[in-house]
Amino acid sequence: MPRKYSQPGHPSSSKSPLSKVMVEMIEVIEHSVNKEIDRDASPKHLAQAAVVAVCSVMGGMSIYLPRGDALKRELRDEALHQDHIKGLTIIELVRKYRVGQQHVYTIINNKMRLNLNTNWHSGD
Repeated sequence: MPRKYSQPGHPSSSKSPLSKVMVEMIEVIEHSVNKEIDRDASPKHLAQAAVVAVCSVMGGMSIYLPRGDALKRELRDEALHQDHIKGLTIIELVRKYRVGQQHVYTIINNKMRLNLNTNWHSGD
């Protein structure tokens, strides 16, 4: 089961990568769906199970949820960064995500900077 998240999300920076709350929410939903999918659940049942799981972990929290375009961009940037970590070249990332080469470098640099700041603040 995903860990319980203790801090509410905050839209402190419009350019911040995928927030910890959103990552946690994805993990909670993924766990819930994986558990229910083995039972040949209907799409409606899967959706209900996901909502129950999110509410069980995050119920009562005040969290910021970005609008669709911002969320899609954050998810794309996170996927691009993970592909970069896995070894895809800059050119492969440009082709896969249909963004400019400079934008790929910007996304990677922002992710690396965020990871350094997060590790520094958490004491890792």
